[in-house]
Amino acid sequence: MKKLFLLIIAVSILSGCTSLKTPEIRGVVVDAETKKPVEGAWISSTLSIKTKTIGGDVSSYLSVDPPHTRTDKEGKFVIPAKKFKAPPFPVGFGTKAESFGIGASTIDDKAGDISLIERGGRVGLDN
Repeated sequence: MKKLFLLIIAVSILSGCTSLKTPEIRGVVVDAETKKPVEGAWISSTLSIKTKTIGGDVSSYLSVDPPHTRTDKEGKFVIPAKKFKAPPFPVGFGTKAESFGIGASTIDDKAGDISLIERGGRVGLDN
């Protein structure tokens, strides 16, 4: 499979007692071989959350990007800020973000992704 390279500008996920909020995310997709911007790549983004419940921890995967997000002629894309409500007590308490991923793919089977994961209270790239 051919590779794409994603450059993401600052991702910070804010956790609160009743909600999670992602910031506006701006990025660029370039071809890993030619180093040229990729026009028309499909962008997908997911947020993995864990909610503590009376019955045990529950993981959920939420779509962050709007449907049909694509790169422009310069390979750039924007994912607007989005807010998610946490489940109310007693269904859920203690919701936190575990990982955040952005992927890009093209019609000619090129793909690339980047993931941020939480480890011991710190967020870093998943290599």
